[in-house]
Parts: sequence; C-alpha cells; structure tokens
Amino acid sequence: TFNSDYAVTLSGGTLNTNDQTINAVEFSVLGFYTPKSLNIGSSVFNLSGRNPFSLSNDGLSVTSGTSVINLTNDTATFFNSTFISNNIYTFYDVNFTGNGIGIITGPLNFHNVTFNGKGEIGEKICTFNEANFHSDGNFWGSHSFHDLNFTAGHTYQFKAGTIQTISNQWKPQGTCTDSIKLKSDLPGSFASIKKLTDSAKASYNDIRDIHCTGGATFMAYQSADQGGNAGWNFANLPPLSAPGPVNGPTTVCINASGIVFHTSPQPGVISYQWTVPTGASIVSGQGDTLIVVDFGSATSGNIEVFSSNSCQFSNTGSQLFVTVSTSPVPTASLATNTNGPVCQGLPVIFTATVTGAGPNSVRYQFYVNGNSIQDSNINSYTSTGLSNGDAVTCVVTVSGGSCFNSVRVTTNPVIMQIEPLLTPSVTLTSGQGNLVCPATVVLFHATANDIGNGTVNYLFAVNGIAVQNSQADTYAATVHNNDVISCVITITGGTCYTSTSATSNAITMQVDNSAQLVQVNAGADVKIFGAQPVQLNGSGDAGTYLWTPPTGLSASNILNPVASPAVTTIYTLTITNANGCSASDFTKVEVEETGCPISVVNAITPNGDGINDKLIISTGNCNGYTSVTVFNRYGTIVFQSKQYQNDWQGTYKGKPLPDGTYYAVITYQSSQGKIISKRTDLTILR
Repeated sequence: TFNSDYAVTLSGGTLNTNDQTINAVEFSVLGFYTPKSLNIGSSVFNLSGRNPFSLSNDGLSVTSGTSVINLTNDTATFFNSTFISNNIYTFYDVNFTGNGIGIITGPLNFHNVTFNGKGEIGEKICTFNEANFHSDGNFWGSHSFHDLNFTAGHTYQFKAGTIQTISNQWKPQGTCTDSIKLKSDLPGSFASIKKLTDSAKASYNDIRDIHCTGGATFMAYQSADQGGNAGWNFANLPPLSAPGPVNGPTTVCINASGIVFHTSPQPGVISYQWTVPTGASIVSGQGDTLIVVDFGSATSGNIEVFSSNSCQFSNTGSQLFVTVSTSPVPTASLATNTNGPVCQGLPVIFTATVTGAGPNSVRYQFYVNGNSIQDSNINSYTSTGLSNGDAVTCVVTVSGGSCFNSVRVTTNPVIMQIEPLLTPSVTLTSGQGNLVCPATVVLFHATANDIGNGTVNYLFAVNGIAVQNSQADTYAATVHNNDVISCVITITGGTCYTSTSATSNAITMQVDNSAQLVQVNAGADVKIFGAQPVQLNGSGDAGTYLWTPPTGLSASNILNPVASPAVTTIYTLTITNANGCSASDFTKVEVEETGCPISVVNAITPNGDGINDKLIISTGNCNGYTSVTVFNRYGTIVFQSKQYQNDWQGTYKGKPLPDGTYYAVITYQSSQGKIISKRTDLTILR
C-alpha cells in the first residue's frame, strides 16, 4: 500500500502498482513526448483532491486491468488533456463518491462510472460500458454507452445538437412521486438519444426538446410532453399485471456461470425485480425480462421475479426452483518446478493440477506455442529445449462426470524466461601503453564481459602479488621495469554461468629509466552544485597538456581549464614534454545533484537575548517545503514540523529542553523536484 499526503506524479518510465491500494491527494501523468506506462491491475486508488486524476501528456500507455479509482472530494474532476494529441485512454471502474459535482473531461473510455452527486461529462467523446447517475447529470458532448442509468427525482440536461448513443439498456424510470426531467440546455433546440434496436421505456418523465433516433421503440409512459420532442410514443400504462412464468433450467452444476432465466413481457409492466438463491449473483439484466446468473457456491433455491410499474410492485411473483448439483465443474492450473528465469539447457518440469474431477477419467494434452507435444494420462511434461518466450499450456479433458459427459479445461499459460549460459571473460588495458617514463602513474582498466546481472569483484595483481581487491574496475599506480600486471574477476549473484571467475591477459610494463621525469599536479579535488563552473588548478612542467575526458571543460589542451560537468567526473591531466615523456595526475569534480545546498545553524542559545535564539535553516534556491524533525540522544522526537518557519527555540511541549546534543533530520525539495533528507547534529546551550 502507498500513502501520500501530497500529489503523486508519473513523469516518465513505468509505474506498476502491483494490485495495491494507493491513498493520495492527487495522481497525475505529466511530461510531453516522454514514453511512460501506467499498469494498475486490480489496484484501488483513493484520491481526495479537487483535481484528483489528470492526464496531461503524450507517449503514455495505460493498462487499467480491473482497477477501481475512488474520487472522494465533493468536487472532483477526471481530466485528460488533448493539447498535444487526442490519445484516448481506457480505465476500469471510476467512482465519484462526493455529494457535490463530479466531472469527466475526455476523450476517455471507461468500464463503469458512478456519480454519487451531480455528474457532468465534457465535450470530448467518451465511451462507457455502464454509467450510473444517482443525482442530476449534464452531457456537454456526444458520447456512447452500453448501459445508461438515471435516478428518479433528478434532472438530466443534454447540450443542444449532441447525440447520446446507447447500445443496450436505457430506462429513465421515475416514480409517481419523483419524476425524471429530460431536456436540452437550449429551449427550442433539440438534443438526440440514439438506440438502434429493442426498446427504451421511460416512465414518469417530463421531456423537452429530446429527439429519439436509430430505429428502437421509445416509450414514455405517464410522462409529460413539454414540447420540441420527436420519436417518442407518449402513452398511459394499462393496469399492472403479475409477471409471467420464469423459464430456464431446473438443474445446474455448482459454479455454473452464464445461466439464462427469462419471463415474457406483461401489460402495464415497466421493470422486473429478480432475486436468486443465496450465493448466486445476477451478472446482467436486473430490471429486464431476461437475466444472466452465476451460481458460484450457491445451494438450491428459487429464481423469483416481481413486476413493477415504477410506482408499485405486483402482489404476486413467479418462481422457478433450481436444483444445484454438488458435482463441481473441473478447473485446472499449470505450474513449473522453478520460479523465475531458467538457464538454457536445464530441464523444466510442467505439472497440471485438476480440481473437481473426482473419480472421473482425466487426460492431459500439453502444447508449446499452440502445437501439441504430449497427449496422455500423465499430468507432467519435461523439456530441456525451450526458448525464451515459449508459451506452454495444457488442455485437460475430464470424462464421465454427473454434471457433464466430457469437459475440456485449458490451464493458464506459462511463459518461459530462458537465460543463455554465460562464460565470463576480462580484458586488461593500460591507459599509457606498456612503455612509460619514470614515475608515470599508469591507469589500468579491466573490462568484464558476459557477466549478466551478477556483481563483479576485481583482483589486480603486480608480479602475482595482489595489490587491490574490490568492485573497482580500475587500478592506478607507478610501475617498475618488467612489472607484470594482471586481473582476476569473481562473480557473485546472478545466474546461468559456466564459470564464476576469469583471468585477464597480462601486461608487462617497460620503464625508460634514461628519460626525464615529468612533474604534473592536477590540483585538489573540488565540489560544485549543479552545473556551477570551477577552474581546475593544474600545474607542472612545460610541454603539451591533455585533460580527459573533455566533457564539461572549456578546453582540454590548456593547464587551467574551466570545468562545469553535469555529473561527478574524475579528470586526468597528462603532460608530455619535448622528449616524449609524459606523466598524469587526477582530480575529482564532485557534483552535488541537489542544485540547492542547505545550511543549518548547528548550535542555538535560546536565552532570549535575540542572538542565535532559533534554529535557522537556509535553503537557498530550493523549492517547496522544508520538513524538520528533532530527536534527543535516546531517539525520542522532541520537535516536528512539515512546513518549518525558522521559529523553533529549543522547547518541547512549551517547556525549554535541557542543554545538550540533539540531532535533526531535514527534508526538502531541490530545484529539480528531488526530495532530499539530511541529518545534522544540533547543540542547545543557554
């Protein structure tokens, strides 16, 4: 679970929420042209801000899975900018839970959207599997719905000239005490409702300037024609009839899904209220003459229906008793004997597990990339020849069950991750070659190859004697004539190695002892902030000068160039004299990435004399907040502020703290937006 008291922004890369819960004020996606991915699976977002979810970007891909986004502020907007492109992103369930107004600005696609308060959908085209309005609603553009549900007692306004297209269910059903108002936003100019097939039944509606098109039958029972309408059939309902018989299977298997029950339409009926046995659920169709039911673990019971004319239910209903068989429908899954990547050539065992087969006959047919490779009564398959990305599945056939004669069940696919076998090697090079002048500092560099994701340790040796053993891949030293330099690498962690060590080539160094010694000094190491320039203080003998690397330097062939690297860089100064001898020295320019160093007064004397009474923190050009937490020597928090104002005078709960040493943790935001925490000692002395 991820919790934040602030907004959360995705500006690049990939965010996987791993089906967890995210609690924050806002969530936004920013950054034009920067590729980014949002994978939210079955996560739940709880966002409390007024602009809780916004997309203002280009280059985004969204995988919404079955996620739920709850927008809890009374005023909340789900926003997708179209300034850069008309990218349409698909989200799953979005709930506006506040009592005020919920706004969608598209273009966007949704599975289900629910407005608890007033709902508004903007001008850009949006599509919905199901949209539920529990209060008033405004439609400012043309949109598409599979199901569109309104609530009695509320007003729904459509912008003149727009078309709302409904492919399945639309039932604006008011009651005899709470009507529904349908109207365009401009009296005298119409908006359209389009439905191609079937019928739409409105009841107890006040309708103005609404045209119905598309071929479906639009009925308006007990409704008022306020003018400007077209395509409606205004009529009075006949007396309410009881529902007809319930039709459907009388025996189903446990866990059966997609079972259809229906009744015939009756006079005077606007909707039908269905109930199913405990443990079963109505997947779709509640209110219609036909429902689809998943039985899950339900026991036997009645499928029952009552009819309604939007003001009352029928006195009697219709029932159908359904017997649920206790023989479960088989299920199957596929697993391997290993987790994660598999080394090339090693055996992988796939095992299919079946539940609910009982004593019945079971057969297992294994497939690799859709091609059958084993068909028998054995539930395992072993292979050493799979390739990366191969998909392995198993089709399980169960025969002779009481709820079925023969059932074929396909397992989940297992996608193989095959790692190639690696043979590590290492190459050693000398930055100054193998013939050098006296006192030359030679930089040796070891390049490790085929190391995968392991950690490499470098053991440098001179004449067979170890001189440096660490994870550093360079070794610098002066050498003697005929010194032999070598390196052995050792790899830890990682997988799929034929060997975890390798020995480099050997370099035999030659020293020209008759050559003149070259003096060179690259100067002291320095620290800068951001791209702040600094002059390098090189010195040494006359000759030609070469600074490497040249990145961030004003010039690479002078003794004292100006350096402004973007990242920490080690610069090498090489001086070559007239006789061709050279020597090198190094200096490091350390770049503080924050771009805004803070300064802290490490001692305060809160004695009321107006001098050094308060803890003062200077953040320079830093942005955003500065958070301060002060601890005593036992680790107890004695002061805390999320928006520090340079006003603490060494007190705890209004009383002065004793003299002594404390320490503070300071958290602030850099000019690049990075959150930084630093620890510092603090002395209180009165």
